[in-house]
Amino acid sequence: RQPPSSMVVAEKRDKTLCVLITGASRGIGLELVKQYLLRVGRGNYGRGGHVIACARDPDKSMDLLRCFTVDYVSYELVPLDVTDPGSFGDLHEHLQDLDRIKELDGVAQKIDIVFNNAGVALGRDCSLGTVDYDAWRTSFDTNVMGAVRVVETVLPHLADDATIVNVSSGLGSIGRVRNGGFNTLTQDVIYRSTKAALNMTTACCAAELRARAPDKAIKVVSIDPGWVNTDMGSRGGTVKPPLEPEQVVRGMIDVVADLKPEDSGKFLSWEGAEMPW
Repeated sequence: RQPPSSMVVAEKRDKTLCVLITGASRGIGLELVKQYLLRVGRGNYGRGGHVIACARDPDKSMDLLRCFTVDYVSYELVPLDVTDPGSFGDLHEHLQDLDRIKELDGVAQKIDIVFNNAGVALGRDCSLGTVDYDAWRTSFDTNVMGAVRVVETVLPHLADDATIVNVSSGLGSIGRVRNGGFNTLTQDVIYRSTKAALNMTTACCAAELRARAPDKAIKVVSIDPGWVNTDMGSRGGTVKPPLEPEQVVRGMIDVVADLKPEDSGKFLSWEGAEMPW
């Protein structure tokens, strides 16, 4: 197969920082794309970079298409529906193509950072007696199983010190609910339960990768971005969350950059504080 037409070839480096982001067409995912492109392009990492933005229909996202402006960074848009196993076959083939391209260039390239950011918030106002089970199944398929599908697909392509970030939520903290941290305990049960399950997935993946590859330093963490002013966070513009994507993503990127192997398996805030499970 030919390299994707959307690939922008950057100046060669001895090694580049490679970041893969799912759910990249808007909100936190889009801001992650923008900030990594800018940081790498400005030389913050000193070695160029490669950003892979995954979304269901990336070529239809004008915001993603406008990002093709940064020097010293190769940038790709890859179609990915995290609920569609066939879509992951395409991603796997794409990553194999990248491996072959890098081999021809004589440059070893693996994925350094993965952001499992794709997610949905459905049936948010249901409570006992009005549960939308179809919405619950779709939410688990997207928010939990979708994240695992991503991990399974990228695993052969990860750097030995790679970081996998599962974008979680404080709404998934069982400890905060038990301590009276929320007033509407019966609402958002679908979204909350998927994020609690995602946190357990983080802990299990971290433990398994630590046991499977003790000679490597692959880290898996959950990060709570807080209540952010995105389409999801604002419930379609009906409320105004206190945090902006630019601020939160800046913090998340700094937290990821400072992670150590012993941090694998933790649930952290976007500022780096440990969150209650």
